[in-house]
Amino acid sequence: MADRTASITPYLAIGTQLMLSFLVATVAALYLGAALYLARGIVTRYARRTDQPPVTIVVPVRNEEQALPRLLNSLAALDYPRDLIELILIDDQSSDRTVAVAQAHRSRLPFPMRIIDVREGNVEGLTAKTRPLAVGIEAARTELILMTDADCEVSPNWASGMVSHFADDVGMVCGVTLPAVPDRRTLFSRLETLDWLFLIGSCAAFSGRQNAQALIGNNYAVRASTYRRLGTYRSIPHNKVDDIALMLAVKNERKERIVMPAEADVVVRTQPLNGMRELVGQRYRWLQAWPFARPTARLVLAAGILVHTAWPIAALLLGIPGWLLLGAVAAGDGAVIYAMAGRCAPKTNRLMILAYPLFATIYGWWLSLLIVSGSKIVWKQREF
Repeated sequence: MADRTASITPYLAIGTQLMLSFLVATVAALYLGAALYLARGIVTRYARRTDQPPVTIVVPVRNEEQALPRLLNSLAALDYPRDLIELILIDDQSSDRTVAVAQAHRSRLPFPMRIIDVREGNVEGLTAKTRPLAVGIEAARTELILMTDADCEVSPNWASGMVSHFADDVGMVCGVTLPAVPDRRTLFSRLETLDWLFLIGSCAAFSGRQNAQALIGNNYAVRASTYRRLGTYRSIPHNKVDDIALMLAVKNERKERIVMPAEADVVVRTQPLNGMRELVGQRYRWLQAWPFARPTARLVLAAGILVHTAWPIAALLLGIPGWLLLGAVAAGDGAVIYAMAGRCAPKTNRLMILAYPLFATIYGWWLSLLIVSGSKIVWKQREF
């Protein structure tokens, strides 16, 4: 009996390896096919309006005395008619000189600015960032409300670009966020930009396929009438995840469309991170929206983490099939990044795209460890 078992064992090992190899090859084909499908969605063109209605720009601020001047200077340079803009800053209990800095810049702005303490508004039942967002939106006097953050810089045509995508049936416009280009480019800063292009590109691609899944909370716009019709943040489920909760509420209502155009005139630049630790921490914070995301978004996110972390193991254990998976990952990532860069960041170094899968693998493993350990999230000096 022992001899028979010993004779069968090699065949079982070979069979197992063949099955695993087939599974890895199938995953590789599916990932590449999905990425190419998404890349085509990025190039979608949307209908645009040409008029320029009044707009309100809402900016929540909390301890942003260092970053705020950059944002205010960029807003002052907007090419939108100055008499059609109002800026509302919502101070979310800053403990530094944020309010004083804002007041010092008031005279330099070509449009009016209101500074509202978050405690002056009705914040009952609201948590985290929904508190300043709700206060700001509800203080606005215009139909179109644009959102950005204090650590961002907008381009001169940002307001025009965002407004132009509000066709009659559009309730929400999601913009594109990329890191600001540092004075001295480093390998990390280049790869960080590629990661943003890949992640935001995936979101833009789903929008282009009429299936919006996510947005970045420092760059979007919503109709005031849409927000009120949904019952405000006090009625929107899962308001702890603020911006995405609002987007999902608009989508679930199915009365208006959500668009995320991959266009240079809807790009804002956020401050670049200082290294891999900060990047992983930021991505981990974003994952708090996971329980509330739609099944498609969860499937895509899980698949992305899986393939980027699994290919080294597959290459080590299976050889050629594992390297085939890496090739599919590199080609798929490259297709999404290349399409997005062509529309929003034409100066991106295309050769760096080849290094992106390894970068994503390193932070994917790190991110996985945080998920498994259940580490706490600290953001804006608050623990979640």
